[in-house]
Amino acid sequence: MQLSDFDFALPEDLIAQRPLYPRAAAKLLQVSADGALTDRTFADLKACLKAGDLLVFNNSQVFASRLIGQRQRGETLFEGKIEVTLVAETEDPLVWVCYARPGKKLAVGDGLSFGPSLSTEVTAKDGADIKLRFDAKGADLLDTIDALGHMPLPPYIRRPKGGDETDKADYKTFCGREKGSLAAPTASLHFDENAIDALVAEVGVELAEVRLDVGLGTFAPIRTDDISQHQMHSETCALDAPNAAKIARAKADGRRVVAVGTTVLRALESLGGQEGAMSTDIFLKPGDDFHIVDALITNFHLPQSTLFMLVCAFSGTETMKAAYDHAVAQRYRFFSYGDGCFMPVGTAATVKAMLPESVKSTGAEIILGNTYHLMIRPTAERIHNLGGLHKFMNWSGPILTDSGGYQVMSLADLRKMTEHGVTFRSHIDGSKHELTPEGSMEIQRLLGSTITMALDECTPYPIDKLGADTSMQMSMRWAKRSRDAWVDREGYGIYGIAQGSTFADLREESIKALEPLDFHGIAVGGLAVGEGQDLMFETLDHCEPHLPKDKPRYLMGVGKPLDLIGAVKRGIDQFDCVLPTRSGRTGQAFTWRGPINMRNARHQDDHRPIDEDCSCPACRSYSRAYIRHLHRADEMLGAMLLSWHNIQHYQDLMARMRSAIEAGAFADFEAGVLAGYARGDIDPL
Repeated sequence: MQLSDFDFALPEDLIAQRPLYPRAAAKLLQVSADGALTDRTFADLKACLKAGDLLVFNNSQVFASRLIGQRQRGETLFEGKIEVTLVAETEDPLVWVCYARPGKKLAVGDGLSFGPSLSTEVTAKDGADIKLRFDAKGADLLDTIDALGHMPLPPYIRRPKGGDETDKADYKTFCGREKGSLAAPTASLHFDENAIDALVAEVGVELAEVRLDVGLGTFAPIRTDDISQHQMHSETCALDAPNAAKIARAKADGRRVVAVGTTVLRALESLGGQEGAMSTDIFLKPGDDFHIVDALITNFHLPQSTLFMLVCAFSGTETMKAAYDHAVAQRYRFFSYGDGCFMPVGTAATVKAMLPESVKSTGAEIILGNTYHLMIRPTAERIHNLGGLHKFMNWSGPILTDSGGYQVMSLADLRKMTEHGVTFRSHIDGSKHELTPEGSMEIQRLLGSTITMALDECTPYPIDKLGADTSMQMSMRWAKRSRDAWVDREGYGIYGIAQGSTFADLREESIKALEPLDFHGIAVGGLAVGEGQDLMFETLDHCEPHLPKDKPRYLMGVGKPLDLIGAVKRGIDQFDCVLPTRSGRTGQAFTWRGPINMRNARHQDDHRPIDEDCSCPACRSYSRAYIRHLHRADEMLGAMLLSWHNIQHYQDLMARMRSAIEAGAFADFEAGVLAGYARGDIDPL
């Protein structure tokens, strides 16, 4: 693809110089999946949204990183002004890479004074690029800079030298929690607390946050005709456990993840929707797939920009060119202070990347089926008539099916719960369904599930103790109804599920309530929903003394390798999680030195395997360089190989834990894994 493919005529007067007030008055162009265009305003955004949509905002706050000061050499203070713009933080938080104008006269050792509370010293220089060591006189550095500086507006927004104080309010988003961005995540500028409260109350949307510290590279032009040769500037992003859990629930439920801004989209696709932090240089262009984000709210971007290429990748090049032509003709306002666009994903990835035979080759003996999705499509009755789930998917080993409760309980305004059960509407076609303990048992019987799960309510986190107690008590009544309705037959079993959120006494009461029902195994549910690893482990510590010693103990929906080690240490035997394959589809590999991002440029010339201590086909036969190439090119084989590797790693992890337990050396095994994580990935070539 050539740079000229993404050019269009944009009259200069359409580049917005000031935001509109009220912000909801800004225009909003709704792009439908079929390419139809509807002119709205942000006041009418609710018409684009659905109940259960998860709106994700970037919580990084822009700060006033453009400083104007005086040069000082020794005791001499020069009269001329020097303008300094922060570009990138170094490993030392007091040292920043900056751009100086004019920078010709600056020399290493020179000082710059920006007032009595802030001074700097030039520690390195390369043309106009310099490194400055700041002295904030004991105050927080970014707060001090923010107080003295001017907003780093993009060059297309014209301001007098010295800036404009109104931009300090206009250019900051309502959702910024911590300073770190050198440019605002501007899609969020259309929102305020009142608008968000209205969307939650009137539409039933949910909210989540991710962080991506926006760099000035956002505005860097592409300087090569072949866009595949363009290298994005690296930016840091992070997703914490509670927000990762919200995203995981939305994806599991089939609800839309709506990114508010391209920075959110880039962060979520880089992280794969998983908890963690990383540096990303992801460059999304037509032909790329999207695995996490289902809809995007963004401003209108400039011709030949990486952000225009991103929206073309997301909703289709021809669709977005037509949308932008319409926006120009209707005089929509472009860029940071301009109008917005709502668009659905047009290239969602559907491959799960693994054959049953491939899963079995890793040593896996049991797999999980999702009752909710199977009952909606293709239906339990159809699967039963075709010979059951084992035959339907060509799997000869045991199959565990969840009860469907987790997904149904997460449907928010699409469901209604009573003591009898749950009525809900399908997220696919709106059809009405009912799920009761008895109905869930019948559905799982029709599927032919080897291990059936009792119907329960999975409580969210956080929840108050009264809410957790009320929910747990009903789950225990449903557990008895599930056990009574389950049809006993040789070779099949049913597990009960303990609830109670993170409250120790409720967990104990729940486990004891399940004892007389004689389930074949006990699951610990309601964890890994945002409480974080420390609180999850603390809850398991409270559960362990009360769990049966002679039955399997199953921790549902967990987790990362270190989660599994910590849970086994606390007496857990069995797990399920989408993480190995979801990570494989988004470019993350798990290794004995910790997780690594295979999309990073450091792997592009690396002939070594992902992990020398792995026997999977990806590690036996392919290099890091090749797997990186496959993921950067969005080739299906990349997702297949990396998913295969991750499942193999998880199976190897469980096998090594079993061996360590048998040898009485589990503590040594855990210490060895933690030491490997501390070493980090192998050194780049």
